[in-house]
Amino acid sequence: MVNKRIEIEVEYMKAEHLPEVLEIERESFYAPWSKKAFLNEINQNKLSIMLVARAKDQEVFSGILGYACIWSVIDEFHITNVAVMPEFRGKGIGEQLIGFIVTLAKEKGVNILTLEVRQSNYGAIRLYCKTGFMPVRIRKRYYSDTDEDAMVMELHTRSRKV
Repeated sequence: MVNKRIEIEVEYMKAEHLPEVLEIERESFYAPWSKKAFLNEINQNKLSIMLVARAKDQEVFSGILGYACIWSVIDEFHITNVAVMPEFRGKGIGEQLIGFIVTLAKEKGVNILTLEVRQSNYGAIRLYCKTGFMPVRIRKRYYSDTDEDAMVMELHTRSRKV
């Protein structure tokens, strides 16, 4: 089967998106966020930017294909979550979501984007490297559910001064 790219449009996450988002979350992570955690990010966390991705062509799929969660802190975006429906992975959705985040960061004058990823999550690491992120350090036993190490990755939106 050919992994045909699916063009997406991105919008801000709302509470009514949560049934679909929570399903993707459960299928994507060892320790999924709760509905309450998502509602807190949407409604109360002033640092939070919550996004969902849909297919531009609604005939392809009319629901939520993926989502991203970001914290905006001063001149930094910290990406806390990115997930795509398992059956739609490999079709450019994650790459486009990350591209949207990078563009948004530049528009807001953000200098650096950071994230943590499980060292065993080779697909996510490939995606982040493909979109310009570089590994910078390891956080030992970062994931409490498995004691797995996290790779910290960064993307700088403009040249770093030495």
